[in-house]
Amino acid sequence: MRTSFFILALVLAVQHISAQSIPPGEKEPAWVMKDDSLVGGLVLDTAQRRMLVDVERRYQRDFDTLEADDTLAVSVVNDRMKKLNARREQEIKSVMTPEQYAQWTRITIGEAAKHDH
Repeated sequence: MRTSFFILALVLAVQHISAQSIPPGEKEPAWVMKDDSLVGGLVLDTAQRRMLVDVERRYQRDFDTLEADDTLAVSVVNDRMKKLNARREQEIKSVMTPEQYAQWTRITIGEAAKHDH
C-alpha cells in the first residue's frame, strides 16, 4: 500500500539540507519519487525543501503506523490512508507556489497513469 502514495524525494536535500543550504531566494531542482523511481523536477528553495522534508517524514510515520495496525479492517485502513494523503497533499500545496504545485500534480498524476496501465 505504501507504493500507492506519492513520496516527495528531495534529492540531496535530506543528506545535505543543513550543510549545503542554498542562499535565500535561490532555488535548485528537486525531484518527485514514485515507486522508487525519480521523475520530473521541481525547483524549490531551501525553506521549501526543509518544510517538505518535514511533511514527508511526519506523514510517512503516520502511514507506516497505520499499515502496521493489523487490528483494523482493510476498508478502514484504506479510508484512513486516503484521509491522511489528502491532508498531506494540502500541506504540500501550502508549501509550494501555485505553479510548483501544478507541476508537482502533473508529474505525480502522469506517473500514476503510466504505472496504472
